[in-house]
Amino acid sequence: MESSCKGRGPDFLQWLRNGCSTNKVAEAPHVPWGTLFSFTCWILWQRRNKSIFELEKTLPPSTEESAQRAREFTTLGPSWFKLNIDESALGNPSLAGARGNLGATTNCVAELWGLKDGLKLAWSLNVQNLEIETNATLVCNLLNQITFYIHPFYSILSDFLWMMTTFVAARISHVYRETNMCTDALAKHGGTVPLFCLTPLPLL
Repeated sequence: MESSCKGRGPDFLQWLRNGCSTNKVAEAPHVPWGTLFSFTCWILWQRRNKSIFELEKTLPPSTEESAQRAREFTTLGPSWFKLNIDESALGNPSLAGARGNLGATTNCVAELWGLKDGLKLAWSLNVQNLEIETNATLVCNLLNQITFYIHPFYSILSDFLWMMTTFVAARISHVYRETNMCTDALAKHGGTVPLFCLTPLPLL
């Protein structure tokens, strides 16, 4: 890094060091400024390379995109626990898996099954503060909006929101698929077990 940036002068290197090492917290996304700064620079570097070497038209990352990437690498604190959920569906609808083989269903239903089992596990472990992460934008949006009463899954969504009120604090947010790969692998494994056979929930 030092050698590749010599032409930019010591002020540029110091600017990078200052941005990455500061202990301040960004007000809007509520993440450490150093983490937000690092991911913004990283995304810019990636897109610059795509523009130069792959001739792709790219745009600078939005504040929300940088903040989302930074949140995934931000500690929640000693009293918080994280629940990552995912599903595996060969089609939509098709054979699907979450905690186990769910038979033929849609990926949305499979994701909701995973959420239900995860909430039950967290509650049984007496978790008080829970951060839920999913790469399913639809599920995240359904649980974060107040107009889901017109949705066909209204009853099950209502149950989930009630279950979330049993925690001191619980929130659900969207993450990129690349950061949910472990959960994705477990969901795919669930689709390989016998039909409707639920595998024991692992404690990681």
